[in-house]
Amino acid sequence: MQLSRWLSTDRAQQSFQLALFADYCWRYGFNRTGQGNSASTVLIQISHIAWNHQLQLGYNVTNLRSLGCVAQTGHQHKTSYYNPNSQVPIPKDIHRSLHVNNTPERVIWGAAVLGYYYLLRRSEYLANGKQFRPYAITRTGIEVLDLTGKPCTTLSQAARVSVRFLGHKANQFGQGTVRTVEWSGSKWCCPVQAAWFLVAHHSSISVPPGSLLCHVGKDHMIQVNDLVAAIKRAVSSIGKDPRRFGSLSLRSGGATALFIAGVDSLLIKKFGRRRLDAVEFYTSTTNPLRASLAHKMLNYTT
Repeated sequence: MQLSRWLSTDRAQQSFQLALFADYCWRYGFNRTGQGNSASTVLIQISHIAWNHQLQLGYNVTNLRSLGCVAQTGHQHKTSYYNPNSQVPIPKDIHRSLHVNNTPERVIWGAAVLGYYYLLRRSEYLANGKQFRPYAITRTGIEVLDLTGKPCTTLSQAARVSVRFLGHKANQFGQGTVRTVEWSGSKWCCPVQAAWFLVAHHSSISVPPGSLLCHVGKDHMIQVNDLVAAIKRAVSSIGKDPRRFGSLSLRSGGATALFIAGVDSLLIKKFGRRRLDAVEFYTSTTNPLRASLAHKMLNYTT
């Protein structure tokens, strides 16, 4: 790949080249040892790139903080926050490996789509045995809406889907929040279509509306292990090491897709429900920008 040593003034191109640079550093390291750099080291290196562009060319490199956001969203253990393998377009591979005409696998697929587009933590939509978190997404927490913002009665009317989060790992006080996305422009990988199916199926199996959304049968909730198995099977089919993938891969992959698409770091943090400081917490995002998220992520997925 022939690229200029200098970043252009185009934000999307900047994001693309910085992502390639970060991927290389995390995999191989920007050194002579051949060992990957830590997340903090990579961010320092990218800061040097920004400083040099300002000094030599007189313009800023934007969207740098998104790299840190993607890192924090992807992995929260002692190892590097960022897993380069998360950049594999996982939804496409999962869809290819599942039989979506089979109800259990279609529910898994619906869960995977929501996990990807809404940057979900596993505790927000998956069960662990017979238990699920009190803040996990339920049928009553989903609204499929038409273009006017009213609840729709048919899939053909559906234009957007809103998910109400009652709390999560970074919000233990139950201060709810709503995230809304519109059609992605695809029939095979769309959050609106996935939510519509999951709600309709949940209603058809006679389980309480306040129970976990991702139900296969009355006594069968989608487990963390069910989705992890589907992810590992999908990445194995394309020659990737399944040991490096898990339930966080969808959240990480979704955040990475937003970063590659040039979405601002603040929006990624707010949409992914990261812990925010006071200034970020009170910053609002526009409806047109929120509406375009699914379309941006789909362009990366296909």
